Parts: sequence; structure tokens; C-alpha cells
Amino acid sequence: MSPRSGGEAAKFGNRYEGRWTVGKLLEVLAGRAESIVLEERGEGGAGVEFTVVRNNGQEESHQLKRQRGRSNSWSLRNLAKEGVLGSAGSQVGMGRRFFFVSVLPCWALNELADQARRSDNLQVFVDGLTKTQIPDFNYLAGEWGSPQEAFDILQHVDVRWPDERHITDTNAAMSELLIAGAPGPASAVVVGDLAWDNMGKTLDAAGIEALLSDYDLSRAEFAGVEPMDAVARTFTVWSETVASGLLQPEITRSEASELAGRLCAGSKTVLVAGAAGDGKTGVLHEAVDELAASWPVLAISLDQIEAFSSTHELGVDRLGLPASPVSTLAAVAGERESLLVIDQLDAVSLTSGRMPTTFDQVAALLREADAFVGMRVVLACRQFDIDNDYRLRALADQEDVEQMTIGPLASEQVAAAVAEMGRP
Repeated sequence: MSPRSGGEAAKFGNRYEGRWTVGKLLEVLAGRAESIVLEERGEGGAGVEFTVVRNNGQEESHQLKRQRGRSNSWSLRNLAKEGVLGSAGSQVGMGRRFFFVSVLPCWALNELADQARRSDNLQVFVDGLTKTQIPDFNYLAGEWGSPQEAFDILQHVDVRWPDERHITDTNAAMSELLIAGAPGPASAVVVGDLAWDNMGKTLDAAGIEALLSDYDLSRAEFAGVEPMDAVARTFTVWSETVASGLLQPEITRSEASELAGRLCAGSKTVLVAGAAGDGKTGVLHEAVDELAASWPVLAISLDQIEAFSSTHELGVDRLGLPASPVSTLAAVAGERESLLVIDQLDAVSLTSGRMPTTFDQVAALLREADAFVGMRVVLACRQFDIDNDYRLRALADQEDVEQMTIGPLASEQVAAAVAEMGRP
């Protein structure tokens, strides 16, 4: 049986809502949550699209709103008019955590909720409010009954406004990891389809897996030697290729320890940049070799492969992996830390790259990696291309991307290296 045309886009009010819902179903299938109920019947489902039960028993209610007219953000008064504040109060009153998810941000609610979660009590919270936050909190106190009730509700409210492309790509990565029989983007649509057909039912991982058989899909089985060997092979090929172009013995650089340290400390994405010939490749090689002793590493050198039109094509057809690079690495790593290396990013540069149209698929790889908490990403690119390609410059400027600039070797380092090689 194949999914009906339209997929999740036509099912949940709009495509954005559908894709967020699919992401939560995939979390249940992955074992990150116990169960999910879409359109829960009775009081529990009032004003929310679905409820998730986490593995620790905590219940979450999710209310989804794409946007309101032509506004570029949500005000508290608009949330009240749309019933969001009322739903939040009711759901938190049932002991649940309340998630409000939209394309548009609601800065006031998000900031107050964040501050409430970090406050021990109402007085500490109120003492920390700014002049602009005081009237917003007073408004919520009026909507929810009292300052104490407003504070208690805010401690259990989360506000999210993820980009639709980000949701789409993380869903694809999760689907490719969890579901066999179709590429990730297609199987994610199937998950939306089966959800629509099972509104009001409690779905756990076993239930979702059983429903997949109606679409000739099944639970993916990546365990075993094959994916581990495939991932290890990418690292070995990359490492040996890079090492063949470096001075022997290699010049040890402090920047390599800094890079490895940043990744070990939790930096999600690090962009290593520098001028041609300044040694960024050597720094990257030294740092990655250090991390590979304890982390699974999947390495891609973009100047060594042909253009690709999807991350699935990159993994399966270009690298010989069983799935997309991110999904394969996640299958090998499980919940452990892992590292995705994307070297020679300038190969997709508009300025000097030989396959500039592939940039969007590289960006999709980064979004996919966000689906896995333990996965780190390191990229390497010439500074010239970052400075002259607006897409690479925007990537470097992203809030969750740290840029690390590699400068030229000092003259003393060069002299020491030459002496070690036995040259006058």
C-alpha cells in the first residue's frame, strides 16, 4: 500500500503542523518517548493537537499554530484571542508540560517562561523582571488568575518556532535511521499518513512499527558490522588522503587541541577557516585523529566526490553507505558522541567551487545532524570563499556555528619542522 497523495501536508491543517507532528511520532518510534495520542478525546485533548508521554512518565501537550494573518510575531493578546493561553492554563493544571509551536516567535511568552524555569520562587522571578516584562507578566496574571498561578504555569510552558526546512530535514534523517523500504523524506510522509488514519489512538513504538507494514515498510535494522565498517572506511580514506599531502613528520599545532577540546566540550558545529596554505587541513587532521580514538567518525571530502541531489544519494551512491551519512553515523553511534567531518566545503562555493548547486544538500546535512544530540559537525573551508559567497557567509554567521580561524605558521615553527626533517 502506498501513501495517499498529499502526504502529511493535507492532514494536519497545514504542512508545518504535520511535519512537527511527524517528528514526535518518530521520537516515539526511536524510543525517546513512550507514546503519543493525536487529537486526544475528552478534556485532555481540548485545545491541543497531540499529547506525548515521555519515558519518565511526564506528559506533554503540543498546540500548533502556523501564523496569524500577516503578523511577524505573536503578542500575548493574540495568544489569548486564539485560545492558546487558556489551553496552557488547562493543560498545566492537568500536570502536563505545554508546548506552543509556530512558524512565528512569541518573544514575550518565551522570555517569561524561560525566566520562570530558572527562578526558585515567585519573588525571585518578579525581582528579575525588566520594565518591559512587568506589564506582560501582569497581563498573564490577569489571564491565569493571580501572579502565583501565572508563575506556576510559566514554569511548565515551552515556546518553539523552528524553521520548516529544519523540521523536514531532521524528520528525514530520523526516518532514514528508523524505517526501511524508502528514503527518509518518503518514509516521513508515510508516518504522517498513518498518524492521520489513527487519530485518537494511543500509539507506542510497537504500534507504529506494526502500522508501517501496511505501506510495505519495516523497522530498519542497521545493527552489525556493515554500517560500522562503512563509516570507518570513510574516515580511513579521508585520513590517509589528507596525510599524504602533509609534511612528514606532521607539524603539531595547538589549534588542533583547541578544536578537539571545543567539540568534546559540546560545541555542535565548528567551521574551521583559513587562507590557502595556512595549515587548516593539518589542524583538522590532527584534531580528528585524536577524536577518532573514542568517537565514530564519518568523513566527507567534497572535492573528491561528484555532485549529489540529496543526502540519501550522497550516502548510498557516492559514499557506499546503507543510508544518508547522518543516519548511518547515528546508527553506529547510538546515544554516544560522534563526529561528522565535511572537508573542502569550498567545493560548493559560488566563487570557486566546481559544484555550487550542491550547497543546499550540504546545508540539509547540517540540519539533519541536529536530530541527534551527541553528533558533532566540523567543517573546513577557505576564508576567501566564506568572504565571497553569501551562502557560506550566512552559514558561518549562524548562532549555533562556531568559527575557528587558522593563521599561518610562525617562522619558528617552520624552522623547527625543517630541522626535524633533516634539512639545513
